[in-house]
Amino acid sequence: MTNILLGKLSIFNYFVFLIPLLIVTGPFLPDFLLIILIFYYLINFKNINQIKFKNNFFYLFFIIYYLYICLLSLFSDSLIFSLKSSFFFIRYFFLILIIQYCIFNDEKFYKKINIVFSIPFLFIIFDAYFQYFFEFNTVGIKWVGRLSGFFSDEWILGSYIFNFFPIALTGIFLFFENNFKKSFIYGFIFLNISIYLVFLTGERVAFFSMIIVYFFYLFLFYFYFKKLKFYKYFITLFVILITCLIYFNTAQKDWHIKRTLNQFISKDKKQIYIFNKGYDEMYQTAFKMFKERPLFGYGNKMFRVKCKDLNFNVGKYSCSTHPHNFYLQVLAENGLIGFFFLVSLYIYLIKDFFFFFKFSYKSQNIKQYCIFFILLSLILNLFPFFPTGNLFNNSMALFLFYKIGFYLGLKSLFSR
Repeated sequence: MTNILLGKLSIFNYFVFLIPLLIVTGPFLPDFLLIILIFYYLINFKNINQIKFKNNFFYLFFIIYYLYICLLSLFSDSLIFSLKSSFFFIRYFFLILIIQYCIFNDEKFYKKINIVFSIPFLFIIFDAYFQYFFEFNTVGIKWVGRLSGFFSDEWILGSYIFNFFPIALTGIFLFFENNFKKSFIYGFIFLNISIYLVFLTGERVAFFSMIIVYFFYLFLFYFYFKKLKFYKYFITLFVILITCLIYFNTAQKDWHIKRTLNQFISKDKKQIYIFNKGYDEMYQTAFKMFKERPLFGYGNKMFRVKCKDLNFNVGKYSCSTHPHNFYLQVLAENGLIGFFFLVSLYIYLIKDFFFFFKFSYKSQNIKQYCIFFILLSLILNLFPFFPTGNLFNNSMALFLFYKIGFYLGLKSLFSR
């Protein structure tokens, strides 16, 4: 009986690692697969005592927040509209639970990552470079305005690469788990290929985040390779190469640097904006909403409704589906109580980040490195002073909660 259940779990895992790849098709397929996996999990694995699972207080924390946002939606000005967002938010609870469950109960999960995710992920990168050089990708999607690969007219390729880079890196690291040098070399080559592609997409937050990942990667491995001349030359060569490629790509360099700096100041040089005029007006609108209802906010998805209100609207850029900052979005829609949950999550991740950093930077434990880079990515996702996507949007939520599930799963697996 146990063998049958483990066999089901093994097949189940392949589909779990397929979810990030389906994001390139749009929101429907990854959500549809997730719903199928939730039902399959509840039917097949809910009473399995033979397969041990390590619980985490995170789940209780999530459930309390979930019940809170559902309650807010019930009292919002647009009950059905708001409740559709908050009620179905529970699927991300199951996503985290399922990923942790799969990783914890399948020590060979990294093989499935490489087969189902890492190799196809590399093809997505190849396809994007193909589009860059030939102006159309492998399925004929043309490059219009900015590099987008399989995402077509949705410019999130850079965010996608940044967000799932640590998952693919985990697959590479664990594939060469018994050879620290190979783990570093192949991981470093993969990092250089990824960071330059993110640069080419023109997504500035994703590129800046990748630069931070790059420096941490070099720092962590420096202690091991500092006495090995060959690896010092190898690292130096790649750093020079990637720096030159970025420096001599004038169009993208101007987009990332000059255009960004120019957007901080109004055309008449009399006003300074937070990032640019659009973000500045959305931030002001969100803050006005928060001041009106500081404790509870207006409920999920209500920013796009309330931003039209003359009491909150400050200009033509005030309205959007979200205010492009997680913390302001939560303040406006969930109030200080919701803000407490988000800040608590961030503090929890930072605490663990420093714990793993302390034990990683002088060790050769590749498993700790896997957890460290996933944590680093999550901390950059939730950094309070970056422009962000919509916290309750399908793609953005999948970016976040898939990695949280992976983090909790690896932490449980490596600590047992």
